[in-house]
Amino acid sequence: MGYPRTDDPRRSLFFALTLAKARDGILEELRKWRAENIVISSNAPLRKDGLPYSVNTKTEDAGVAVYFTRGEEQWVVPCDEYESIAENMQAIRYIIESFRTIERHGGHQAFRSATSNFKALPERGTGATCWEILKIAPGANAATIREAYHRELLASQVNGQISHEQLNFLNTAKEQCMAAINLS
Repeated sequence: MGYPRTDDPRRSLFFALTLAKARDGILEELRKWRAENIVISSNAPLRKDGLPYSVNTKTEDAGVAVYFTRGEEQWVVPCDEYESIAENMQAIRYIIESFRTIERHGGHQAFRSATSNFKALPERGTGATCWEILKIAPGANAATIREAYHRELLASQVNGQISHEQLNFLNTAKEQCMAAINLS
């Protein structure tokens, strides 16, 4: 699980693309898909409303991740395939548009299969896998996953309490590991 980083980002064929156009395209696709709680995460400077400015700035890390919810499900669509933030945003727009198309045309099983990894959120910013977070070998059995989860839960407590963010983080890691062994 988790998303490995692209070693050598490439130039895209998205002509005359601005960051504003790519950002607005993502927001429009997510609006059509009835997504909520949208967060676009990148190294682009942010406006007061939290969305990226339309300025195409060069940055060492052009990776983008779009977090959102649909119903009760949390989603993330990451991309660092291209050299610029705008190009990666445009790629995410097309990915979301593809999901909508598959879902709209009755390919329910294909849709579930194609999108299963996007519902498994890795740790923000580090790219750590669920196995690394729980400090266990990939493919460990359910009992080992539960034991590791409880061990990390106890280790994360300060004065007998754990932050809501850390609890969600560990819950997500446990869910990812369980989903991985149930899919194999």
